[in-house]
Amino acid sequence: MKKSIFKFMSLLVVSTSLMLSCKKGELFDTSSPKIVEIAFSGSSTIPLEIVYNNAVVDSTRGIFNTMPIPFRLNIAKGGEKLFVREKGKTTTLKSYDINAENFTQELGIFYDNGVIYDVGINYKLQILAKDGGLDFYLDDQIIYQNP
Repeated sequence: MKKSIFKFMSLLVVSTSLMLSCKKGELFDTSSPKIVEIAFSGSSTIPLEIVYNNAVVDSTRGIFNTMPIPFRLNIAKGGEKLFVREKGKTTTLKSYDINAENFTQELGIFYDNGVIYDVGINYKLQILAKDGGLDFYLDDQIIYQNP
């Protein structure tokens, strides 16, 4: 009988001390998460990195530098800008604004000679037949001349 009373009393003391010590306080991080999904389309001839809040969050893949698959990003702690730069360099080629109100962010990357465009690139290509050969012009500049 004394043992059961002793067990009950010790259980009561332990549970009381746990109940008093486990009071819910404030959250460590009070900001609520803002999750957005980033999707890229386009093409690049060089490896690119996508940077958010001074950290690389994704990059182009493989030997053909394919755009990364869509990924989710918490934008609560950083700014609302996403930067694209050449892999291994610090110079920003293009920055994109992230709208926290929209879940899906579709961004276009078309890289051409150190410049990134949002939409496809249009070239003016002309092929002219001359005496026994063809001349190829790209944006009014000759790129190939058949002798």
